[in-house]
Amino acid sequence: MKHLLCICILLCISLFSVSALYESQAGVIDWLQTWIGKPQWMSEYQRDDQSHLLVFTERHVLASLSTATGALEWRQVLESDIASPQKTEHGLLTVSKTGDALIRFWDFHSGRLLWQRTFEGNSLGVKNGIHVLDDGQRAIVIFESGAALLHLTVGEVEWISNEGLPSDGSSHLEFYQLDGYIYAVCTNKKTSSLSITSWNLSTGQLQQKLTSLSSNPVENARIQGQWLVWTETDSLKWKRLDKSKVYSTSIKSIASFQNPVFDKITVLSAGHDNRLILSVPVSMSSGENVVDALSLVLLSLDEKTVQVQKELGLWSAKGAVTYALEKEEEEEELLLHVGIQSPDDVTLHVFGDDKNEQRRLPFADIELMGGIDLAYKCNDNDIIIWVASSGSIYAYDVRSSRSLWSREEALAHTQDAVWLDLPEKQSWTQVDEEDDSKAGTVALSRYIRRLTTHVLALPDLPAWVVNHFVGMGSSSSSSAVSKETLLEAQACWSNDNVNTMEVLHRDSFGLRKLIVSATSTGKIIAQDTGRHGKIVWTRHMPGVNLERVFVVRVPTSAKLAPVIVVLGTSRFALGEPAATHLYRLDGWTGKDFEPKHTLQPDFFEPEMVTDISIDKVMLLPVEEPEEHTHLLALYDKGSTRTYIYPDTALARQAAQPLWPSFYFQQPRLDKNELRGFQVKEGYRGSLTAEPVWSWSLPADEQLVTMTHPLHGDKVASLGRVLGNRNVFYKYLNPNLLTVASLNPQQQSLTIRLVDAVKGSVLYDTVHHHVPVSAASSIHVTQTENFVVYTFWSNDGPHTGYQIVVLDLYEGAEENQRSDSANFTSFDSLTPHIQSASFAFPHSVQSIGITRTKNGVSTKDILFATKSHQIVAINKRFLDPRRPQGKPTKEDQEEQLFPYGPIPDERKMFLTYDLDIFGIRAIIASPSSLESTSLIHAYGLDSYFTRDAPSRQFDVLSETFSKSQLLLTIVALVIGVLMTGPVVRRKQVNALWK
Repeated sequence: MKHLLCICILLCISLFSVSALYESQAGVIDWLQTWIGKPQWMSEYQRDDQSHLLVFTERHVLASLSTATGALEWRQVLESDIASPQKTEHGLLTVSKTGDALIRFWDFHSGRLLWQRTFEGNSLGVKNGIHVLDDGQRAIVIFESGAALLHLTVGEVEWISNEGLPSDGSSHLEFYQLDGYIYAVCTNKKTSSLSITSWNLSTGQLQQKLTSLSSNPVENARIQGQWLVWTETDSLKWKRLDKSKVYSTSIKSIASFQNPVFDKITVLSAGHDNRLILSVPVSMSSGENVVDALSLVLLSLDEKTVQVQKELGLWSAKGAVTYALEKEEEEEELLLHVGIQSPDDVTLHVFGDDKNEQRRLPFADIELMGGIDLAYKCNDNDIIIWVASSGSIYAYDVRSSRSLWSREEALAHTQDAVWLDLPEKQSWTQVDEEDDSKAGTVALSRYIRRLTTHVLALPDLPAWVVNHFVGMGSSSSSSAVSKETLLEAQACWSNDNVNTMEVLHRDSFGLRKLIVSATSTGKIIAQDTGRHGKIVWTRHMPGVNLERVFVVRVPTSAKLAPVIVVLGTSRFALGEPAATHLYRLDGWTGKDFEPKHTLQPDFFEPEMVTDISIDKVMLLPVEEPEEHTHLLALYDKGSTRTYIYPDTALARQAAQPLWPSFYFQQPRLDKNELRGFQVKEGYRGSLTAEPVWSWSLPADEQLVTMTHPLHGDKVASLGRVLGNRNVFYKYLNPNLLTVASLNPQQQSLTIRLVDAVKGSVLYDTVHHHVPVSAASSIHVTQTENFVVYTFWSNDGPHTGYQIVVLDLYEGAEENQRSDSANFTSFDSLTPHIQSASFAFPHSVQSIGITRTKNGVSTKDILFATKSHQIVAINKRFLDPRRPQGKPTKEDQEEQLFPYGPIPDERKMFLTYDLDIFGIRAIIASPSSLESTSLIHAYGLDSYFTRDAPSRQFDVLSETFSKSQLLLTIVALVIGVLMTGPVVRRKQVNALWK
């Protein structure tokens, strides 16, 4: 019986359609862009006579890039932030910044972890608290409570000292090895004071500990050889590390400074142990204006005096950045000064012992970069790697003044993304006809223009014939694949591309779209899904953390382009409130959206900046009557005021009928409660959010997450047809809210379904044995009439990850339906819940749901796992009606198969053998094919693919021989033409008889 039952289950499962990917489709209908994030540290190494670049980024990624091409060779995604890595001859040393000090040693040739060691109870309380000794075999690590000396090849600890630096918030640390001792100089970020601590390298014994070297605030402290150098207001001071005597000189007396700005002085290393470079901002009078400039001076130190070796001149301080770039394998160290005069005028000044060069670099995209945060000079060639504040990486050849390669690492910091449809190719020929403002609106003139357009398109006829007849063997659902390599697709977009931008249009099945992403580095990036995610336009908003993107106008024709609104926040200064930025852009070009009706008195600019703290942004189902853009509602929790965007007279008039029925909710995490509001219109059209209901969680519970139904999701049928031809009618409540909360004491998870209009709890359920540590495994999504959520349970034999599905119906009985023709939240109708839980073999970090054009296809629930995969589980697997025993005839008629855990089937993996790291969210968009949904996952990496939950029932399969069909049709036509005269002749002869 067991074997028979297993065979029955397998047969039932085989009847169910499972999406899979043909090997020939890998990398054709999908693409993966692997990112590392904005670099914080870089270093070069050689392998196989080629140069490679080690990088550590803000996304906690340790990686290696090819210096020649920028290709990613290997990477390690770390779970936490680390101190600046230290490169040695044998590998790369890293130390964690938080928690117990975790020390790791990596092979920088392959990225393999060689060894790791944890110092429990010790944490790295200072920056850069790690130093490799001169022999290259040992390293000293400084903790808040002491220090340790490690042997790098095997990770053995030679000694541990429990005396050392106080845990007083010290933030900067520098080291120097001298006469058998290691010196650590620490700058306290709170008191701006200096302290020196030294240990005996042989025994670990604390030698000395000097604190409060100066009574004045200290700036620019650094170790220059055996010297400790720092500045105090208008003085430059220095001392030997092993002596107590402090020497000082006035900064004004060093060189010909004119009105120096003492609070912005920078001390840079200059290669030799007794040399340094002083960068002093100065102000100069130029006519009636005051010009800011930088004075660079090369200095040399001795026992008692400081001497000026060379004045490197005055340079403009506008956008200027000065770097002392180390050349690790040479004694000389170059000083590079970058002066940014304008977006197309960037000058590089190279200084050294025998160099004083000035080169103009082709930084045509400085407005897209937002400045330069980090630079690195490669040793064996004249390649400089720039890291822009926007997150982009550029490699420039200084000798030829040209760009070698670039990487748009801003996409590793994506916060939100949306889909944009492209217009049909034919619609571009109708732009003139749709524009009534043009003179040629007479029918005859429009017909002539259309005829001229078709005549000009005649040269494309041979290519059309080739694509539609000769290429019949290709997949009918495959869009045109770009010729760009993935490396080219990951390159930064530049302003030079404006003149060469192609006119984008959709393919036959709507599989080609734009993905517009907003990043925390201030960049807005549009990618073409049909060209491996190649960037088609970019905008950079300096100093703004972009958070949300809204599509406020869906493209309906080539004339009405899509309009997006990007929202971000910035801080002007410490202690000042955050400012909110709103940008309106043309979705196809990235340019500022300029309304055509600019004569209206309350017209406003495409960018709006306000000091109002926006707590919630809502897309309204109301269009502005002139530009046909949807309105946004902006809610300020502090004043309970509500604003609309754009706030014009016509927009206020269009939105006025909505307010009596407009309700929304907002959580208050500080009070652990959820509140519902209704917008009321007051004096002179002012809008106020008035509280309607308030619902507090129990005091012992913590809010984990809440979710709404997917916006704009299509529902194909109002009910579910059963095997006996009866119907369960779906409970479709657009105001349904799912709230998940944890009870730390009882270790329980509570799921509540709340009506957001009246605040009533429609359903709740409790899952026990859910610890607080499992909060990261709780994810919820809902659409149509069902809710799916995941969590971790340690319930004895049922320990593991669980998926729970709730199906909502209008009644518990078959064919039971609400009496009301139109749904309203004020009815007393409560849903009937059918629920089931399923064991799942993977940990989940994000959830998405497929979307199709009309909602006819079944849905796939998309789970992003912590094993860096995306698993598509069909809703039929997550069906509460799956029978516990052998399926009856009615169950088989309903295509139900026996209840069981979710199988770990590789065919369900949309990512097949790929690894997608750091998935933050999964978004889906319908194509023109009802069977096909487009999937985009973003986070650290960017991934695009397609999914057909019910298989591609509306297109021919990949194995269908289209060429054979074409030959059959041709043969039939030829046969008809050949046999036609014979038949007619035979009929005539028959008549004569």
